Formats: sequence, C-alpha cells, structure tokens
Amino acid sequence: MVDLKLHIQLHYPRCFESIEWMDCDSEEAILHTKVKQVGPDPRLDPRNSVKGSWTYLEDLYLSANHPVASIGVSNFALADLEAMHEYARVQPHTLMISMWSISYDSLLVEHCRRHNIHIQVYNALQSTMKSLEHVAKAVPSLAITPGQAVISWLVEQNISVFPRTSKVSRLSENSATTIASMPPLSPKQREDIEFALRRGFGEDDIIEELLIPPSVDVVSWFLAIAWLIVIGVTIRAPSVSSSPKPLKAMSKTGRRKRFKHKRRNCEAACSNWAIANVMYFMWKQMRLSKIHSGQED
Repeated sequence: MVDLKLHIQLHYPRCFESIEWMDCDSEEAILHTKVKQVGPDPRLDPRNSVKGSWTYLEDLYLSANHPVASIGVSNFALADLEAMHEYARVQPHTLMISMWSISYDSLLVEHCRRHNIHIQVYNALQSTMKSLEHVAKAVPSLAITPGQAVISWLVEQNISVFPRTSKVSRLSENSATTIASMPPLSPKQREDIEFALRRGFGEDDIIEELLIPPSVDVVSWFLAIAWLIVIGVTIRAPSVSSSPKPLKAMSKTGRRKRFKHKRRNCEAACSNWAIANVMYFMWKQMRLSKIHSGQED
C-alpha cells in the first residue's frame, strides 16, 4: 500500500504581460472548454484572479477525500503574500522563490519566517554560476565543491533546495545524504558565502531579473553628473559678491573667514549631494519593489 501525499503550488499570482514567455492570450485560448468553465477569465481582473484558484486549493486541502498534505505558492512577492491575509482561510505552507530573492529580498524572507511559510529555492546552482568562482575563493579551506557550499548555506537556513543536473556524479555529490553528512558552516563561512553570492549577482542580472528599463540607469547617471557639477560650482563660488582680495594681501583674520566660508560651501554641497543620493536611492528601491511585485510594468 502506498501512502501518497500531494504538495500543490500555484506557479504565479497572475499572468504578467511584461514577461515575454507569458503569452497570456494564447495560453488562455488553448485551454480546454471544461477548464474555462471552472471560473471567469483571469484576464478580466488580473489582481484578484488568484483568489479563486487559492480557494479551490483550500477546499482540496481541507477535504478528507484528497491526499493533499500542503498547499503553497511560487514567485509571489511580499505584497501578494500580505494580500492573502485578507481572503485566505489557509495561509501558504510553502513559497518557492529564486536565489535573487534570497539574497536581496530580506523583507520577503523575514515575512515567511514570521508566518511559518517554508521557503524553497529553484534553480539554485544554475542561477549562481557567476558566483561559484567567488564562493570557491571565499571559503578555500572547505573540502567541498562551491555548489555543495551554496546548498549547505541554504539548508542551514532551513531553506529547501531542488538542485537539477544531467550528470550522475553531481546527483550523488549534491544529494540530501551527502549534504547532511557535511560539518556545519561557521558564522564566518556563512557570511563569506553570502557575500560571494551577492558579488555574483551583477547589475545586469538584477536588471534582467526585475525587467528594469534601461532608462532607469540613464537617469541614475544623469543625476550623478548633474550633482557633481552642482558641487563644483558651489565650491568654486566666491565668498562675497565683490572680487576677492589676493590671499597674500588679506589679513590673517580675513584668510580665516574666507577659509571658513569655503568650508561651509563644501559642507553644504556635500550635504546636498548626500540628501539627493538618499532620496534617489529610496525612489529607486521603491520602483524596483513595484516592478518585482508586478505593480509596475
């Protein structure tokens, strides 16, 4: 007798027009008529279409007639999970996300831990190919492969991993039995691995992951150059409206006042530069968050 248990996940919260391979119209058109009759067309209300699907999974999970052990979601952003608190009878048991989210979306990870949502990672090794070289340099004392170091780093954070491979040797070295037999990482090694993974995610990877238009980086460079010009003009501005006296012809008190004035100009310029950078950084982070959660195309 086989004790079969099913673990079901919703792959995406909605169909994103901004993702090229998600051809929403074509995929809806090829669905069987019986499938279409289950509920309304999700394209009519993309924001709320997930509610009907989740309600159906809840019915399966709560029913004693189906061997469903858990229900979860995949590729959901923090805003999607928070919205589920308003309508879900059963909160997700699992969330499957990418390595990028593990490294950079700390609020999402913290939300899952606070609400007892088990995190799973897909494409853990393939998405970190650029990072494995940095991992090898970061922890040279470890007698394991960089891939094993990454998997161990994830498992020690109670994150499940689904490593894929076409080689039998990799299947063995990355197996659950092999990873479980390895000694635990030290706090310093965990920190070094995390830093190495972040180094592997370059700006191009982040832009590709979040589908950020190139105009965002153009604006960033434009503002940086503009504020450098402002700083230069402010520092070079004369202390008084009239032509300044030569430095040697000025008294000691006059030279001290002129120096103080220029120092104040420099401090003001630096403060303006810092404030502008902080404000722009906050704006950019809000934009990235919106793009990542699907609120902005």
